[in-house]
Amino acid sequence: MTGFNFSRGQILVPSLFVFPGLVLFAILIVEVAKLSQQKVLMQFAMDTSAFMEASQLSDAANRIAYLNSPWPTRVFQAKGEELELWNWQVSGGPGGGGTSYAWQYLLKNGVYPGSWPVNQAPDPAMVDDRDDPWSGKFQITNPGGSAAEFLGKRAAFNYTESPDSDLGTWVLFTKEDVDGEGSQGGLGAQLKQEDVFAIYQTVAEVYSYFYSLATMVKLVYTKLHGVFFKKTFWLNTGFNPSDDLVPEKVKIQDHCTSKVTSWFTVMVPTAWAEVPDTRKWPPADITLGGQPRCSNGAGIWQLSTIEELKGSHPKIFHFGKYHYQGPSNHFGVDYRELFNGMEPYVTASAEVSGGKIWPNSKPSFQVRLRP
Repeated sequence: MTGFNFSRGQILVPSLFVFPGLVLFAILIVEVAKLSQQKVLMQFAMDTSAFMEASQLSDAANRIAYLNSPWPTRVFQAKGEELELWNWQVSGGPGGGGTSYAWQYLLKNGVYPGSWPVNQAPDPAMVDDRDDPWSGKFQITNPGGSAAEFLGKRAAFNYTESPDSDLGTWVLFTKEDVDGEGSQGGLGAQLKQEDVFAIYQTVAEVYSYFYSLATMVKLVYTKLHGVFFKKTFWLNTGFNPSDDLVPEKVKIQDHCTSKVTSWFTVMVPTAWAEVPDTRKWPPADITLGGQPRCSNGAGIWQLSTIEELKGSHPKIFHFGKYHYQGPSNHFGVDYRELFNGMEPYVTASAEVSGGKIWPNSKPSFQVRLRP
């Protein structure tokens, strides 16, 4: 009996060390899990915040790209729109004969960047990029002729991602449109001076609305810059990140048309009958009653670009390091001290890409998180 009781005592003594050790090990696992949970929470919060912040630029870029070309294309070429009230029966013209509309001449002369409509056969001389009918640029058929000084400069903007802030002069109708035959003209005595002024007023009014929308896009992006990042991070973690974590906002550059000119017909009486005489409206400043219609304060808005989103190059946001503090533990130990003063942190990168601002605007920007 004595030996038997001694054996039981040998097992009991080591258990006094084993069971507390197991309890401590379990507590250690719980504490490590809490640290891991905090790390995962902070990283997910940072990734979500970065995605939300980059989405503000993606949304602004898509809206600007849409304003630059697809929307003018849709507005000026839409069936039943006001500009189609001006139409002429011609033997040639941009429409190839029959009924030619004002928007066809405006498109041909680069008054607005656009594409040939889907439901009509494109003129190969006017459309270089026929793969995407809604991606646009200045579709100038012939940069020479009577308006070579203006059309040549405007056509050159199709080959640069950073056009001048002043896009030059609108040429509503060329001399060839009025006097010519075949593919260029056919308006003859139909295009009167009052018609040109009415069309100009309508085009200017349309672009005044475009400018208001472009201004709102810039304003919304500027006001919301950094807000979504900080609010999203706070909602997910309860911590307020500093402004240093948010990248600088991009610059949206406006490009404006400063002058307008056109050719038109004046009926001149003679001894036998009135005959049409082609006259030129000298290049005049676009003032619109003295109200600014462009950020430069002169002319009228036509398109916007973003320096950081040139061509197909993505804009990559690098969000700063957020040094976070871990949860409290049962041992009263500040685990950051174990890292020799190097506080743990989370960071994130987001890429805005997939679209194009100018030329051939494509409103297809999207956000991707980078590892």
